Amino acid sequence: MAIFHWKAYQLGTQNIVVYAIDGAYETFQQGALIAAGQVTPINISLEHRQTVEITFHVTPPNDALGIPIYMAGNSVQVGNTFTNLVGGMSIDPKRLPMLVQQEDGAYVLTLSLYAGMDLRYKLTLGDGYWNAERSSITGGWLVRQLIVPDRNVTIDLAIGSWRSTGVAPITFEVSIPAESSTGDENFIQFNNGIWTNPIPLWPLGQWQLSLYFIFTFGSICSDWIPFLQE
Repeated sequence: MAIFHWKAYQLGTQNIVVYAIDGAYETFQQGALIAAGQVTPINISLEHRQTVEITFHVTPPNDALGIPIYMAGNSVQVGNTFTNLVGGMSIDPKRLPMLVQQEDGAYVLTLSLYAGMDLRYKLTLGDGYWNAERSSITGGWLVRQLIVPDRNVTIDLAIGSWRSTGVAPITFEVSIPAESSTGDENFIQFNNGIWTNPIPLWPLGQWQLSLYFIFTFGSICSDWIPFLQE
């Protein structure tokens, strides 16, 4: 049992929500009447959810073939840190699970999730903001939803497109200093008015990244960032 104390800044009925950032427990929600000079006790009991294995089988578009694909979403399993990171984002690209490419060109990812959790997610070549999957019809961003079932399942997905409608990708090719270790990771950071989190470059013989999501106004700035292996 744990005891927590919250200091209320507003009187009246408040909505108290307690949830697990990995979805392992049922979400708790209850109204609490906050009165001046009074302590309002709330007894919270959380029910543990059943663990299941969810396998995502993904067919990529006929574009950017062989590029690493990641999954980004609203739980810690898919990169959400539940903190305010650079650029006001909460996704850490280094925490995103990477899909494994198969011999037939498809990609596969298996996650340990919890029955009943509401997973919102997208597939991405970057961090879920840069180079996220798009509708092949509207060109708009896609956010997928899965209410996790109570059994192990495989889900077949097809990525419509990586591209913004009517915009060709821009490819950045980066020459890395000779003294860099072959085990180092390298990142690129973009500024579209505010700096966003660095995203990994693709190790395709030489380090590069194609930007499929382009703003149609103004300009962007970029910066190369090495991440050294210890």
